[in-house]
Amino acid sequence: MRSKGISQSLIRDTLRETFDQVDEAGRAKRLLAKRFAGAALKESKTRNRAVAFLQRRGYSSKVIFDLLGYSIEED
Repeated sequence: MRSKGISQSLIRDTLRETFDQVDEAGRAKRLLAKRFAGAALKESKTRNRAVAFLQRRGYSSKVIFDLLGYSIEED
């Protein structure tokens, strides 16, 4: 964008606004609903598969653990 003559501050502000609006937890929840439709996410094996699925797609551990109801002491 800089090569097009757009100022650095405008680029930074636009990127910040764009990525601050991303609902990472909502997107992860929709992915889980699509991929694991009908699966019981309470089962250990299924939850582990769901965690790995989201990790491979770049979701943070915090979002994954909050979404699946993990606590630090589990597993």
